[in-house]
This record gives sequence, C-alpha cells and structure tokens, in this order.
Amino acid sequence: MLAIPGAPDILNRALTALLETMAPSACALYKLSYEQAASDRQPILTPQHSATVFEFPSPSLGLSFDDTTLDAVRDAWKLVMKDDALDDAYMAFEDREGMGDDDDLFD
Repeated sequence: MLAIPGAPDILNRALTALLETMAPSACALYKLSYEQAASDRQPILTPQHSATVFEFPSPSLGLSFDDTTLDAVRDAWKLVMKDDALDDAYMAFEDREGMGDDDDLFD
C-alpha cells in the first residue's frame, strides 16, 4: 500500500495506544519508519573514476517477492564478475560445512 498523508501520525497514535494497553507509563525507546514510493527508475550504470556505480531499479511495492528483481541483481553480478560471469555460476552456492542433503535447518 502506498503512503497516505498523515501516515506517520496514524502510526504514532497506534503505537501510543498499544503501549498504553501494556502499561500507562510505557514509552518507545526507538522508532524507525520510512516511506516507499513507486517510480519508473531503471537500472543505471555510472562510471566514477576507476569504479562503476550500479543503481538498482525501484522494487515492486507488492507484498510478494517479484522474481524480476533478480534480473537487476544478475546484471550487477555480471558487471562485477566481468569475463568470469558464467551463467551456471550465478546464484550457485556451496553447501555449508557439516550440512548434508537430508539435514533440515528448521527442525
């Protein structure tokens, strides 16, 4: 969902109400918020001295992961790897030490 005017105030009121149900003197020790906006930004390559800066496109605002996000990641990977960027090496990870095929991380 896109941000609406007054969203920070609505969130602050909701947090205050929640804390008051816990204890009348409760307060938040730390708060962090951000607003995410949709844009048509495309991947950008910018040469800077001996380096190249890669700016990722704006992500999808949907709640599910958009697989096309990995297209820009692959482009950045190819930029870094240059001639060593083999298609079968992209997103190929070695098994962790001590982990077998039948080991389950979430027992």
